[in-house]
Amino acid sequence: MEETTRHPLALARLALGMTMDELVSGIRAAAARRGLRSGTDEARVRKWQRGVEPSEESQIYIAEALGWPADIVRAADWPTLAASLSQTVAWDRFDLGRHTHASQYWIAGLHNAHEAGDHDMGAGLLGDLACARPVSDLVPVRSAGVESKSLVRPLHLAGLTAAA
Repeated sequence: MEETTRHPLALARLALGMTMDELVSGIRAAAARRGLRSGTDEARVRKWQRGVEPSEESQIYIAEALGWPADIVRAADWPTLAASLSQTVAWDRFDLGRHTHASQYWIAGLHNAHEAGDHDMGAGLLGDLACARPVSDLVPVRSAGVESKSLVRPLHLAGLTAAA
């Protein structure tokens, strides 16, 4: 069965073994601890997972619901957080041998890093993309005796003059 690419928020929820309903309840509980009400429902969470950026307050509630310290969340950091989650999931997929999915997550993270203006994160994601190639991609292609022909006669002009 083909795996579908999921938003990092959904993956974080699933990694914690939380259902969508549990996440919604956790978000509402975080608001209630502050004497507030949150209008978050499953439809709203699905919107966030499709790329709609949550409000700053909702980001704090999401962090608390996922067990993260609320004081690390800033509205401007949402794309960086998504990029970081994408990077983590990408390596997980790569380690499972799902290289296409890993690439999709690295690229999604790269878009988020660009949105956040986080050049260091972007550079890291590009490095991940460049380095994380399956071993099968590194094996030289052997067709029509190319290797043996290249060893028999020099291909560089300097080699032609030295052989003459």
